[in-house]
Amino acid sequence: GVTIIILEAMALTFLFKTFPESRFVLAYVWGVGILALCTSRYCIYWVEMNVLKRGFGARNALIIGGKQLGQDLAEIMVQIPNLRYRNIGTLEEKEPETIHFHLRNKLNYLGRPDQYKKIIREQSIHSIFVTNTHIIEFDKILEYTKKQGVEIYKISEDATYLQSMAVLREFDGLPFVRFNRQNSNYLALILKRVFDVLFSLFSLILMVPILIPIMLWIKTVSPNGPIF
Repeated sequence: GVTIIILEAMALTFLFKTFPESRFVLAYVWGVGILALCTSRYCIYWVEMNVLKRGFGARNALIIGGKQLGQDLAEIMVQIPNLRYRNIGTLEEKEPETIHFHLRNKLNYLGRPDQYKKIIREQSIHSIFVTNTHIIEFDKILEYTKKQGVEIYKISEDATYLQSMAVLREFDGLPFVRFNRQNSNYLALILKRVFDVLFSLFSLILMVPILIPIMLWIKTVSPNGPIF
């Protein structure tokens, strides 16, 4: 937005003499505008992150499964607050003996998985993440959360593969997991690059009949000044 405004103002300098004669002034204004915009966005981001870290504007999340995957998920919620999920706690058969480094003093063990109804009511849970389907009857919890208006996420059974070598793909609404991706076709990449360069040169040649009259008109209107 700042760049477009400055370009428009620069174009007006050729029509109205009230604008500053040196176009470098506009360049300075552009630089200050970009700096001010970046600074303001950073301040907004900093305020937003601190607000989210305190739980304001985040959805209360319950994790069912406190082992490796469950702690990985809790760690992500703690370290990336702009996901807007606040980890209320974890349900597991027993309290985990080994806890991730970033979750020390932050992993809240709430009890066994069969206590999920009580936790949902008492903690005002908005979202449930099931990372261990072997410790709970998923059909029952799915039916209960549907009645309570609580969204639920179930991790794929192929999670161990998805972390390293698989990608989720969708084909017209049908979900698939892709394994063993083929290596990129380097010839196709080279041809694409060649096409991009040739197309750019062709576009510049087409613009020459438009650019030359504009340059001549600028020189006529402002004979003592630079074309740009």
